[in-house]
Amino acid sequence: MFEEITKKYKVKDYLALFSILALGFGLFLFFGYNRAAQKLVVLATAGGYVVWGIVHHALQKDLHLSVMVEYILVAFLTSVVILSLLGRT
Repeated sequence: MFEEITKKYKVKDYLALFSILALGFGLFLFFGYNRAAQKLVVLATAGGYVVWGIVHHALQKDLHLSVMVEYILVAFLTSVVILSLLGRT
């Protein structure tokens, strides 16, 4: 039963995504004293998110241009919001 659940929901894929985002969040907090490093962490995490999305959908065999654009736009907009907030302090 556990194997069926892990195959259906691609637990390993989402664990990788969670790891990317958790590492990004942890590094963001760790570099709280250094705004430049935080900006790099935000950009690297956004890049990791985009790469994960493309690889995930390529493995699922449902990668389309619209999916790639969606991941890029979500990463871009999130980065813009976070970097804007960092620039204000």
